[in-house]
Amino acid sequence: MRLHWRLMLLCAAVIAIVMAAVYLYANRTIHEILLASVLGLALALLLSYSISHSVTRAIRRLTGVVNSLGAGDFDDRVPSDALPREFKDLARALDSARQRVGERIADIVGEKSRLETVLADITVGILVTGRDGRVLLTNQTFEELFGVTPPTQGRPLVEMIRDVQIQEAIERTLRTGEARTHAMTTSGMPERHFDVQVGSVPREGAGMGVVAVFYDTTELHRLERARKDFVANVSHEIRTPLTAIKGCADTLAEGALDDRAAADRFVQTILAHSDRLQLLLEDLLDLSRLQSDSLTIELQAFAIRRAVDRAYDSVRQQAADKDIEVLVDVQDELSVRGDAKLIEQAVVNLLDNAVKYTPRGGSVRVAARRMGTNEELAGSDNTPLFVLAPEAGNQDSVTGPVESGGSAALEVVDNGIGIPSDSLPRVFERFYRVDRGRSRSLGGTGLGLSIVRHIVESHGERVYAKSILGAGSTFGFTLPIV
Repeated sequence: MRLHWRLMLLCAAVIAIVMAAVYLYANRTIHEILLASVLGLALALLLSYSISHSVTRAIRRLTGVVNSLGAGDFDDRVPSDALPREFKDLARALDSARQRVGERIADIVGEKSRLETVLADITVGILVTGRDGRVLLTNQTFEELFGVTPPTQGRPLVEMIRDVQIQEAIERTLRTGEARTHAMTTSGMPERHFDVQVGSVPREGAGMGVVAVFYDTTELHRLERARKDFVANVSHEIRTPLTAIKGCADTLAEGALDDRAAADRFVQTILAHSDRLQLLLEDLLDLSRLQSDSLTIELQAFAIRRAVDRAYDSVRQQAADKDIEVLVDVQDELSVRGDAKLIEQAVVNLLDNAVKYTPRGGSVRVAARRMGTNEELAGSDNTPLFVLAPEAGNQDSVTGPVESGGSAALEVVDNGIGIPSDSLPRVFERFYRVDRGRSRSLGGTGLGLSIVRHIVESHGERVYAKSILGAGSTFGFTLPIV
């Protein structure tokens, strides 16, 4: 019994020793496992942080490139070598997209620049609207024609075009897509005429807006009116002498040749009207030559006194027949720059006009003086003055230097019948006569002053007239002094 207990105690001791060893080993193992877990977790966290940081940095860099593309910077790129392997394909694809987008944007910018250049240089007005009828685009010509102040984008159509028919045409084209053509006339001074073509701007089968093209036909209308007036005036001027010549010829053919006195009278009438027709044709040819695009003005320095003397020789007999004294007050040393032949022709026309409308026993004076401004043309008295300055682009082809040392005014002054002040602005028009009956009786064609105007304007200078009814007139023009 005692041995049994001893064996049990021994077994218990052995088991205790074994269990103590097991517990010790277990504790050591748990400690090692915990340490290994902590180290593994720390390593995993460190590795995760490293990978996350690398990925985040790559994503942030790629995001920056995308933002740069959105801002229009196509030079920013990410070298694929600087990115993790997983992002290299994405970086290469993004760089390829960047290049293609950059090239496309460059093409669009180039096209836009070319379009803006074309629109700026084009001589017709262009207006483009969106689907809502608001303005998308106008060119510089349109803005100048209609006095519109840019920017125009986004503004309603009614602010651009006041013409109701054009507004309705644009609105109708927006609805239906049909192209239309209209004529348009703007009121005001000066009046302007336009041919307007309105068409739809298609996109994928649907209208996205309207383009209206405005062709300024004002000059064509003016030329057409001038042509009609010119034809009517020429026909009238030719019809009168032709009627007289035919009447005299018919009378002579019917037996007036046997009446010596009557025959002489009819022959003189035929000769007078033939001379009138010849003068008219010569003036028409001169006017046509002066208005020709091929006219070349040969500028040269010459003494204005010589041109005046030659012009006076042309009207000397005509003045002597009416006992009109012609005084020349031009300095010999005064030299001007211009086409000597054309200037001489202008002086001849002015002298011929003055002699015609100056009564018998009157006087005509030709004077040249230095001047500077418009006020000097008017003089110190209150004589009504009309000055006609050359229009832009109205100067013909000019050869030779144009430097000058001031200006001179050449004037032809008479003490004739004078011109009403309300007629002064029209005296340089073709065929305009203050007193038609008196002009025809004096043999005038109505083209002399118009020829003077074209000669002076072709030099880029001013022509002017001033007169007091019943007290005489002054006609003159300016030339540069050398």
